[in-house]
Amino acid sequence: MKKNKTKQKNKKDKFKIYLIINSILLTWLSLTTLLILTKYDVLPLKYMLLTLIPLILIPGIFIFLMLKKNIKKILKAIISVLSIITMAVLIFILVYLQKTFKFLDNLKDDGYIIRNYSVIVLKNNNYDNIEQLNDKTINYYIKEEADEEEVIKKLDEVVTSNKQKENNHDELIEKLYNNEADAILMEESYTGIIEETNPKFSEETKTIYTIEIKVKAENIVKEVNVNKDTFNIYISGIDTYGNISSVSRSDVNIIATVNPTTHQILLTTIPRDYYVQLDGTEGYYKDKLTHAGIYGIEKSIKTLENLLDIDINYYIKVNFSSVEKIIDALGGVDVYSEYTFTGYAGTNYTRGYNRVNGTTALEFARTRKTVDGGDRTRGKNQQALIQAILKKSCSKEIITKYTNILSSLEGSFQTNMSTEKITDLIKKQIDEMSPWNVTSISLDGENGSELTYSYPGQELYVMIPNEETIENAKTKIKQVENGEMLDSTYNADDSVVNNTTKSTTIEKQPEEKKEEKQEEKQVEKEKTKTEEKKTEVPTENKEIIEQPEQKEPEQKEEQPEENKQPEIITENNENKENQTEQKPEEKETPTEEQPETTTPEQQNQN
Repeated sequence: MKKNKTKQKNKKDKFKIYLIINSILLTWLSLTTLLILTKYDVLPLKYMLLTLIPLILIPGIFIFLMLKKNIKKILKAIISVLSIITMAVLIFILVYLQKTFKFLDNLKDDGYIIRNYSVIVLKNNNYDNIEQLNDKTINYYIKEEADEEEVIKKLDEVVTSNKQKENNHDELIEKLYNNEADAILMEESYTGIIEETNPKFSEETKTIYTIEIKVKAENIVKEVNVNKDTFNIYISGIDTYGNISSVSRSDVNIIATVNPTTHQILLTTIPRDYYVQLDGTEGYYKDKLTHAGIYGIEKSIKTLENLLDIDINYYIKVNFSSVEKIIDALGGVDVYSEYTFTGYAGTNYTRGYNRVNGTTALEFARTRKTVDGGDRTRGKNQQALIQAILKKSCSKEIITKYTNILSSLEGSFQTNMSTEKITDLIKKQIDEMSPWNVTSISLDGENGSELTYSYPGQELYVMIPNEETIENAKTKIKQVENGEMLDSTYNADDSVVNNTTKSTTIEKQPEEKKEEKQEEKQVEKEKTKTEEKKTEVPTENKEIIEQPEQKEPEQKEEQPEENKQPEIITENNENKENQTEQKPEEKETPTEEQPETTTPEQQNQN
């Protein structure tokens, strides 16, 4: 009898301890959730109050009933089960919050930019790694003196070589091809410029080592109240895969003018080859806008501010990896196309809305040579893709994919907008749940060939600005700032969405094959870089601008005529009658465009 009473007492004590532990855990989870919500202030006041009531009231009732003495055991058992369910819900909420704020914190740039310097050799020289260059000759050209000191120091740590400094990239490449240098060292971003005058450069060379340095970036944020004031965001799409902090040419240049009061967004695209005066280079040659990215995103921003007479408050930076990750994380998007065309990788797009995944979305945004309007239409397609991402991001179905989206997007974006400003925008959107009116415009110009600041030795293809389109953009931006609503660009019927189909060509053009190898090389290089152990040495950022050596332009090689386009066999012939005749496709890559006209007279900018 005594044993039974002892057993019952032990059970009672264990159950009591269980209830106390249950109450403590429930209290801790409730308070932790409240503290996080209060700290990040991501919910509007009305939703915060609605959240506080259940977070305080429900756990409080459960704890009171579990610890009250004269409550039946069965009722306490039921309440304890309900409290466990409540704790599971709170844990779920905490996981969502933790992922959200980790993602937002990681978006912020760290105040540094990354420059990559490549050790390049000819493929036929059979050098496969940096150690094979011991006691060999490495010629180099580094424009920035602060970079030069760190880069040479890092090079000396891995190889003992005879180093020779050149005056410009032309001399550097000439020494490599004449076998006067076993290898060359140059900033990675310049390879794309070199390929404009030497399209076979990537086929004939390979990178066997990469040196990475971190350089202090300039703080160019212009803070505003993002809940009330109109602000401009520079959207920069750099032509690389991998590390988003790396400097590179900016192939996508879009100014998003946002009026948070009227919910009007104006997207202004500036063509990558726009011939403009880079900030700080007055008195020297003008340059392509895309080349500004080589000197850091600050150079691109200041150049665009000068062009459009505006303040750019923040920037968002993405690369090719980002686009694919974003679209795939969203489960695909429906993007509007003005034309029926076939992309550079053989994907067929139909006029109207098209359902795309990460790969076909990137192809849609990069294709220019097989679509009417060329680079101009490519800019419109990039704007359409941004609108599609915004629309999908604001849809209800995104809730079920929320954590997967945030996890997959880590490291895909970079911005100088603070977490507080981002949460202010989120809070406003949650509070109002208003749709956004999106209008797209583009600057335009005439095709031409000119000497450029970044590569003064030879004339490159450029787009000479049309001043009327610049003035139109300035007017539209002012209208948005003044609270005027613009006509929406994307008001077509989106109830009919076309699935993309794939075309196969009988034979790919040689240029396409070369560019496919370039992309494979880029991806392989990123894998190699992650395996190498690197020591990052921050250096203070200096003004990069210095006068390039002005030399007479070399006589350019006459470009061979393009071959006739091979017959295209489509897997789905339903849209065949809608296809228009296109020029032969060159797979889209970060290389520069070739001039479409004969070279005009040299324009001296000095």
